[in-house]
Amino acid sequence: MSTPSKPLQSSKHGILIFAHGSSDPEWTAPVRAVQAQLAQKFPNRVVTTAYLERASPDFFQAARQMVQDGATTIVLLPFFLGVGKHLKEDLPVMISSFLNEHPGVHIRQLPAVGQANGFASWVATLIDDTTA
Repeated sequence: MSTPSKPLQSSKHGILIFAHGSSDPEWTAPVRAVQAQLAQKFPNRVVTTAYLERASPDFFQAARQMVQDGATTIVLLPFFLGVGKHLKEDLPVMISSFLNEHPGVHIRQLPAVGQANGFASWVATLIDDTTA
């Protein structure tokens, strides 16, 4: 289970890293590492993780906790390589349902991690002439 980085202080923004999830607890380690990095970079924000399935908290649990901690804006980072069914169909339904429950909250969804500018170039740096 993910623990939010800290309660909101002066900021009303939170960062929610949304990943697929897995029944293998080791699968969440990279997601939690990103959470830790973002919490360090943005110390006045609640930074937490949420999972579509097979891990907790789920989207609703994490987002509700962020609102309970004072967030009025949630920056949603889809931790997916591409945009498929989950981001095209499942996530919009979840966001809509959540916003209907919390009309004063705004969710700003970022692109999927794999579609971020520079991602493909960064992946290419993992392979160099000595490893190829």
